[in-house]
Amino acid sequence: MSDQTLILKPIQTKSFGWRVLKIELEETSGPVAPEFRSDLNIQLLATQQGFYFQRSESKGKQNPKFKRIQIDEDTYASYMKDLLNLGIHNFETESYPKNPIMGISYNSVKFTMGGKSRIFYYRLQDLENPKRKHKNDIILYLKRIQ
Repeated sequence: MSDQTLILKPIQTKSFGWRVLKIELEETSGPVAPEFRSDLNIQLLATQQGFYFQRSESKGKQNPKFKRIQIDEDTYASYMKDLLNLGIHNFETESYPKNPIMGISYNSVKFTMGGKSRIFYYRLQDLENPKRKHKNDIILYLKRIQ
């Protein structure tokens, strides 16, 4: 049984036994003047209560926008199939930088299934780095979900 089948199977039959699955992107502009500050948090969740998409976003002095919606299994399965094809479950867990650069935001994508998590970090300028295309594709996919 492949990793994809193992992850998607709870979507196909609830009798398989649910495992909580959570994908989370956290991104911030870092320590800048309040009028230029931005924060973004995106979550895709599968729980025993259902499937959810959550997005929290703030930019500058605008009021923060928050959206949490319950999505159906087909929508969730479509998102997961795309993310699994991008390899979200295959990246290695990274440690937070030992010597972070002052004034630079370190953003993250975290994949959690059951009690196991994998996380990778990125800086905003990494989104332009072609050597990080695999991870950047995951980041851009998550950001496009509305």
